[in-house]
Amino acid sequence: MGRYEESERLFKRIESGQTRIDFSPSEIFQFVDKNKKKMRTMSEKQYYSAFSFKEFINRIKLSERQILFFSGNLTFSNIGYGKNKVIKVLEELAKKKISLKILTRVERAGIENIKNVLSINKRIGHDTVEIRHCYQPLRANITDDKVAVFKEVLDPKDYARGELKRKLYILYYIYDEDWIEWLQKVFWHLFRSSIDAKKRMEELKLIM
Repeated sequence: MGRYEESERLFKRIESGQTRIDFSPSEIFQFVDKNKKKMRTMSEKQYYSAFSFKEFINRIKLSERQILFFSGNLTFSNIGYGKNKVIKVLEELAKKKISLKILTRVERAGIENIKNVLSINKRIGHDTVEIRHCYQPLRANITDDKVAVFKEVLDPKDYARGELKRKLYILYYIYDEDWIEWLQKVFWHLFRSSIDAKKRMEELKLIM
């Protein structure tokens, strides 16, 4: 199977996915040149440690142009350590006019996360953050054309009894320019065909 056929197959699986268990980032990672990728496997405690948080913050702070986020329900915006919160860093980036585009579910369960992140635009006086409603299986972020980082959670409850003893968090780092470009195209395809978060929230008011 050639590169084009591989990417088309992967795209179809991503496009049809609804939740994080519908697609594993390893399906992409396996095709990336070994010199242009790395992987970290952590326990739940390690993932939510100060070190892991600082690594994420330091990486997105290096953005010069844009960050694209594939999210579930924007819970990552609440992550922090001490007084350092992701949402504060997002606001700092927005003030520098770094474009922040986010694909996430806009539903009642996570509506406060959406409102909090969108409120950044009001505080800084311009619309740098844009959120669109989309059910999709990826949990990832792409910083400029530099790096794409995927998160995968392996949870014992998603497997048969005894198959997985403890919850694991895996981070996949991809530095390959061709794959980053392809992932950006996947993001923009989903983004263009999704509904604006503010419009979605207006509709939700009718049923809440």
